[in-house]
Amino acid sequence: MFYSFYLSVLAFLLFIFLWKRKQFKHNYPPGFPNWPILGSLPHLKDADLLHFAIKDWAKKYGQVISVHLGLHKGLFVTGADNVLAALRKPEFQGRPDSHTIRERSFGQKSLGVFFSEGDHWSSSRKFTVRQLRAFGAVRTEEFMAKEIIELVDSIQDGVEQEITGLFALSVVNFFWFIIASRRFKPDDKMIKLFLAGNKSFFRNGNPKGSTADVFPILKHFDKSYQSRLQHIRKTQRLVKELIEEQRSILDKNNPVNLIDHYLVEISKGEAQNDFTEEGLIMICFDIFSAGAEPVSAAFDFILLYMVLYPEVQKKMQEEIDAVLGKSRRPMLEDKNSLHYTMAVIEEVTRTNPTAPIAVPHKCTTNTYFNDYYVEQDTMVLLDLHSLGFDEKYWKNPDVFQPERFLDADGKFKKSNILYPFGIGQRSCAGETISKNLIFLFVATFFEKFTLSLPKNAPKPSTMCDPGFTIGCKPFKAVITSRY
Repeated sequence: MFYSFYLSVLAFLLFIFLWKRKQFKHNYPPGFPNWPILGSLPHLKDADLLHFAIKDWAKKYGQVISVHLGLHKGLFVTGADNVLAALRKPEFQGRPDSHTIRERSFGQKSLGVFFSEGDHWSSSRKFTVRQLRAFGAVRTEEFMAKEIIELVDSIQDGVEQEITGLFALSVVNFFWFIIASRRFKPDDKMIKLFLAGNKSFFRNGNPKGSTADVFPILKHFDKSYQSRLQHIRKTQRLVKELIEEQRSILDKNNPVNLIDHYLVEISKGEAQNDFTEEGLIMICFDIFSAGAEPVSAAFDFILLYMVLYPEVQKKMQEEIDAVLGKSRRPMLEDKNSLHYTMAVIEEVTRTNPTAPIAVPHKCTTNTYFNDYYVEQDTMVLLDLHSLGFDEKYWKNPDVFQPERFLDADGKFKKSNILYPFGIGQRSCAGETISKNLIFLFVATFFEKFTLSLPKNAPKPSTMCDPGFTIGCKPFKAVITSRY
């Protein structure tokens, strides 16, 4: 017994020696202590809002921080210059493999658009971007006009009501119309369950991964993971049923939506064809689920800040009235005239990007970053939130000030630092269409309505709820028709 104990101690000491020797062999980034098996997890357990935690950790370790998630190597990167360099670095364009990713991808590593890599990712992204662009500005405007009419009819004028999630169904309808030329009604029980489950899925997750990702054997005891897995399965079934319905009416000579075009590609049956049934489900899943939630959350934040800053809301409405009058609805071409409105949207995006931590990247080969050695397969977590708060580029970043996005002539000026949708190869495929959607909804809503706090109500908090993406905490306001 003593002999076995002695060998165990020697093995442990040998492990520590070899690990320390490896650490000194290369110039690894500074970071948390790396404990056997657990890695740095004991130091990360309370970091629900990871972007705020990274800001604090950077004061001690610097802006490039080494971390170990169990036995998996990781890297936190913060600060505008560092994050932009990492986003553009070719060696950081991979996606990590994890238990959650394989669960959502039918046991495979690379399916869909957001979490895949390699040839499948390349062909899936090109296909998705092509379909989103094909939808076009005119169809976007027409669809939004119809959604706004239905939304307006559902709003109780002058009554205190829940604001968070106000646009959720409209956003889902927009993306699902692109996918399948269909929309859901407000009283559809299935879509109500999906919206609730989707929000829970994103709020219960964390960019640094789950217990099941670090220790797969514990997946059955991780309630949060089991809840997310249940939502994945339900969404996959929902998407599969809708695909089968679309297949039954498919006209290969006249495909009209994303599912149609993908089914046509599958039917070609070409060798090395990256188009598969599972791939279609995951592209729909990515757009339907991961695409809709951040856009809906962005609307919530814009509405929140207009309640908190009524003078900004009033100034934006005055601009909308001056440009549009009361005779027509906003159009995408009005972006070039509604400069203050664009500045308001950009400032809310700066202060509360709905994805403050980018979808995890992976180092594809041994490399150096900022003179630090980074090993192959290291998971790279990029602090996009820091792009909008780096004092090197922003004066008084904690102050809400839309005017920072206006030039001397009062024209909207885009920042060359702020990239909430990412940049480079891994930038969001739906960036343009999401920005168009946000603009049309904001301009149309505030052309028709004013938001205000209920009488004697405390101001809602700007502190966000954590998750894969963040969202504002639930709040109520009064929506009043302007005319």
